[in-house]
Amino acid sequence: MSRTRVDKAKAKKFLKNALQLIPSLLRLLYRLLRDDRVSPGDKLIVAAAIAYVLLPFDVIPDFIPFFGQVDDIYVVALALLRLLHHSDESVLRENWDGPGDIVKLLEQVRRMALFFLPRRVQEILLGVLRHH
Repeated sequence: MSRTRVDKAKAKKFLKNALQLIPSLLRLLYRLLRDDRVSPGDKLIVAAAIAYVLLPFDVIPDFIPFFGQVDDIYVVALALLRLLHHSDESVLRENWDGPGDIVKLLEQVRRMALFFLPRRVQEILLGVLRHH
């Protein structure tokens, strides 16, 4: 099996496990909306990420198994990574109640999703986050 196939298989396994964390990630986003250390502009990004996950209008529809959820978790990870770069890691860590280190998890989700989301979809999702 080629290295690319092994990497893609690992990425798919990781993302399948990470998709189970969406409820914990949504709780984190909600808590960040209420946290005074998060700027109003970043709260707008967080709110946009929540809306993207909860509303039925996605770049990749949720009824498509696996791929329909990968864009959701990718948007959440991008929004949280943006927040991470605008605030202290402790803000995320103190609001996280899921397993493991949230900062490492977000970076892994961002990297692994690149195996499955076409470049154009990535650009659209990045654009959505930049415009909110």
